[in-house]
Amino acid sequence: MQTAKRVFYIVVAFGLVLGALWYGIFSLKTQVVSSEQLAQRYGMDNRVPTLHLEPLEAGAFALSFDSYDGQKVVGQISLPTDATGPYPVMLGLHAMGRSYPRWWTDSLRGSPTLTHVNDITEHANRLGYAVIALDARYHGERKDPDMDLFKIMRNLHLWGDRAAYEDMIVGTVKDYRLLINALAVDPRFDLGHLVATGYSMGAQMSLLLAGHDPRITGVVSIVPPYLDDTMAVVAPKNAVAKIQQAKVLMIVADDDEHADVEDSRAVFEAIPGRHNRFHVATGGHILPDNYVQTVADWLQQQRLNLSPLAGHHEGAASNGAD
Repeated sequence: MQTAKRVFYIVVAFGLVLGALWYGIFSLKTQVVSSEQLAQRYGMDNRVPTLHLEPLEAGAFALSFDSYDGQKVVGQISLPTDATGPYPVMLGLHAMGRSYPRWWTDSLRGSPTLTHVNDITEHANRLGYAVIALDARYHGERKDPDMDLFKIMRNLHLWGDRAAYEDMIVGTVKDYRLLINALAVDPRFDLGHLVATGYSMGAQMSLLLAGHDPRITGVVSIVPPYLDDTMAVVAPKNAVAKIQQAKVLMIVADDDEHADVEDSRAVFEAIPGRHNRFHVATGGHILPDNYVQTVADWLQQQRLNLSPLAGHHEGAASNGAD
C-alpha cells in the first residue's frame, strides 16, 4: 500500500512538473504589439491585380487573381440581375472550415450551409449589391495538405505557435485589400457602398479589414469570436478603434461558446461613431436563420443611406443596441 501511494505521488508530481514546463514554454503569452506594427502587418500597397472572370450563370462569375505574395486567390461574384451598375458591393467572408461557395448555396457536397449566409447573398443581390466572396487561406481550393486546419489549431493551442493562424487571418485580410484595389478602378462598382459581411472567423476578419482599410463603409459582423492579447495581432479589439467611416452591425449570440456577450459588447463600444448597432440574438454560435432578416434590413438602410432607426439607440451619444 505504501509503495502504491509513493508511486501515485511521484506520478502526480511528475505531471505537475510537466504541466508547469508546458505552461512556461509553450502556452500562449500576451503579445505586445503597437499600432504601427499592426499597420505594417496589414499594410498593402497600391498594386492592382488583374481579375480573371469566367461566366457561371446569369450575373455570376468565377473569380481569380494573384495575391501580393504570388498565391492564387479564388472566389465568386454575383451581380444583381434586375439592376444596372455601378453596383454597391458586399464582400462575404466565410467561417472557419467553410469556403466561398457557401455564400451561394444552401448545401455543399451534402453538407448544409448552417450559417445561412447564402440567404444573405440572396437579399443583398435583390437590394442591388454585387456580392463577392473569396476562399480564405488554408480553406476551400486553397487548402494546404501539409497544414490543415486541425494542425493549425493544434499548433496554436498546444505548442503556442501562432504563425499559420496569423498567416490565415492577416493574409486573407490583405487578399481582400488587394481585391478592393481592383474594384476601385472598375467602373462597374460603387465603392461608396462597400460592406464587409462575415460569419464567425469571417466576422473577425470583417472587423480587422474595416480597421485597416478606410474604404470599407459598412460592416456586418456575425458572432465574431473574442480574442484577447495572447492573439493581439488578429484580435478585433485591437483594430476596431481605427475604423474610420464604416457603420457597424454586430450580431452576437446569448449562448456563444466562442464569445461572451459582455466581451463582445466591449469590442463594439470601442468602435467610433454613433450609427452602429449591437444586436443580441437568441442561440449559440450557429444562429437560427431569423438573424438573416436583421442583416437584410440593415443592408437596405445602408443602401438608402439611412441611419439606424431611433429605437435602436441607447442614447444620443452612444452606439445603438437591442
